[in-house]
Amino acid sequence: MKLSNPTYCNLSIIHRSILLSTSGYFSESIQNLEQIDSQTLDKTTRVEYYTVYEWAYSMWAEYSNDKVYAPRYYEKEMLYQDSLISVLPASSSLHHYWKGENLFRHQRYAEAEDCYKKALEGVPVNVRLYAMATYGLALVYAKRGNWEMYEQYLIKAASPTKYAR
Repeated sequence: MKLSNPTYCNLSIIHRSILLSTSGYFSESIQNLEQIDSQTLDKTTRVEYYTVYEWAYSMWAEYSNDKVYAPRYYEKEMLYQDSLISVLPASSSLHHYWKGENLFRHQRYAEAEDCYKKALEGVPVNVRLYAMATYGLALVYAKRGNWEMYEQYLIKAASPTKYAR
């Protein structure tokens, strides 16, 4: 705040929001994010901004786990997921991962599988994205009843450096 650097101020708000939503303070996390004018964000900060919104609503929906509020939060989660996908470079691993997440949520498992596999291309096994994409693949295989592949990718997601290849 003393530096009056808008990027640092926005990042501080975004990181605080991650902590709040992870701790169960969902409405506070959203209120915190509402302080930011998204039009003023650079590309990198905008990605973080949409990611945190998506995360907060996703966690809020899971926590609610009901038929009244959870659907509303899932709807908001999907809106921010769409926004996130729209600002990521189309050829990036993150874009493929989030597209896979989106397709999975729409029960388009074959397409989600393709996106998760594209997300893994060139991603080192010791990177969080590797664990996220392999877990996504595990869930795809579970939905499709392929329990052998489910187990294989679940192990990769849990211990990427040991069982990667």
